[in-house]
Amino acid sequence: DVSDRHMYEAARIAQAQERETLAQMRAADAERQRAAADERRRAQELLVDVTSHELRQPVSAILNCSQLVRGNLTKLGDALRKSRDTPFVPEDSLHKQIEEDLDALDSIYQCALSQERIANDVLSLSRLQLDTLSIHTTAFHLVPELQRIVSIFANELRMKKIELDIKVGNSVKLHNVDRVSSDRTRFSQILTNLMSNAIKFTDIAPIGERRITVCLEVSMEPPQINKCISPILPPNVEGLAQKAAAPGTPIYVYVAVKDSGPGLKPGDLSLLFQRFQQGSNSHEVFGGSGLGLFVSRKLCELMGGNIDVDSIYGQGATFRFYLKMNTAEPKSKPAPKAQLVIPAPSSQTAYHILITEDNIINQTVLNRQLKQAGFTTELASNGKEAIERMKRLAFGTDKIDPNLPRRFDVIL
Repeated sequence: DVSDRHMYEAARIAQAQERETLAQMRAADAERQRAAADERRRAQELLVDVTSHELRQPVSAILNCSQLVRGNLTKLGDALRKSRDTPFVPEDSLHKQIEEDLDALDSIYQCALSQERIANDVLSLSRLQLDTLSIHTTAFHLVPELQRIVSIFANELRMKKIELDIKVGNSVKLHNVDRVSSDRTRFSQILTNLMSNAIKFTDIAPIGERRITVCLEVSMEPPQINKCISPILPPNVEGLAQKAAAPGTPIYVYVAVKDSGPGLKPGDLSLLFQRFQQGSNSHEVFGGSGLGLFVSRKLCELMGGNIDVDSIYGQGATFRFYLKMNTAEPKSKPAPKAQLVIPAPSSQTAYHILITEDNIINQTVLNRQLKQAGFTTELASNGKEAIERMKRLAFGTDKIDPNLPRRFDVIL
């Protein structure tokens, strides 16, 4: 009848309207996804552009400084050759040139460190995107490791007239924390990124007001609030060392890096740790791609921690992070520095070392370092050459120096 026909028409119209609304919602969602994809693409293009600029700047400085040092050494070599028959008396200008060359070599070293930081962050980002970045724990001395990481920037801090203050909190002593177990490389990467940023910010402050403060605290408790701040020590601190004494005890390590730069605008704080994001015009003012802080946040999360920042515009910024670690078996001696130290055995003057390295520059530098240390060396550019040299030395298939040992003591 008529009423049924009206009801049918009303239902059909309602269904059509519902389909139209659903289509509009899908179109709006697709538009949002397209806009987000465009924004990610633009951010990635900006990342590539800024990162390429960051890489190009140190390369230019390395080329110019190395050319300057080489020119001065060439002049010095010529002067020494001409003075073979007469005593060589260096002029005051030569002393000045040597000092300038040492500064140039320091600049080359700092530029290389800058490139290494960028390469590590790009590699970490790639592994994060592929979900292949893993954490490898090793035992190390906490305070000496923090001091070692910060000391890498000593030359840059000196050149930029920035004062550095390292504060090891009383909680480290009360908990008797010496060695910890965590990913030493990732810990270094996070702190290195924060130090690099702090130097960039502090460098524009007036001379005499440039200061960076690095603080270290430990606690057996995670942050009590949504901040990377170490909890307040309990009134009774006598039993803290005993609680943290057993190897494998979970402990939280808190690090803060405070700079005396211009600070951050309130609207920039929420952007800092996002992918490919920075504060407003920060890459034009301070340099950098914003990649380091994003990678640092991801590393902190993988290591059971977090990272944040406090800043008042015009009064500097404090970047803080904490990581969950475990106490490790103590040792009587501090951990050795990361360098190759091979004691010579009593039966011979030095080890005979086979260097296997396909990069000719690395091969040459390592060969020179080992020879200066008193070792004898042989070179191989790949695994096949290394095996041939081991066979030749072991079986005497070729004429070799009779003073050399019949084997390699170390293979690098």
